[in-house]
Amino acid sequence: MVGVVAILLCGPAFCCPAGAAPRSKLAPADEYFGRVGMSPLEITNRIRDAQRRGTSYQGLINTQAAIEDWTRKYPLDPWIPPREYLISRLFARIHSHAAQVEAAHCRAFMRAHFSSTKH
Repeated sequence: MVGVVAILLCGPAFCCPAGAAPRSKLAPADEYFGRVGMSPLEITNRIRDAQRRGTSYQGLINTQAAIEDWTRKYPLDPWIPPREYLISRLFARIHSHAAQVEAAHCRAFMRAHFSSTKH
């Protein structure tokens, strides 16, 4: 029994070369993205708040920048595609040329990075 516990406790150390941290496809909750430093939870909350209360163009731009940074660092994180889809819809709801251009940018970003993902 003690041998099994020792293997379970030490097992992860043998999965990676010494000094190398295991690379997860999920971003940690305490990592911050974009120029304003948003965590994945903050990104989610800003999108949800924008769906409920409306948003500003600049608020969406900052959130989109954070999503793109998150994607560069964790391209396989399954939390990203649904958020990118939702933000593209939020941009589309703003009736301005700049917002429509940004909605198209979001759709192109999804195609480029998540073409095999169901949104």
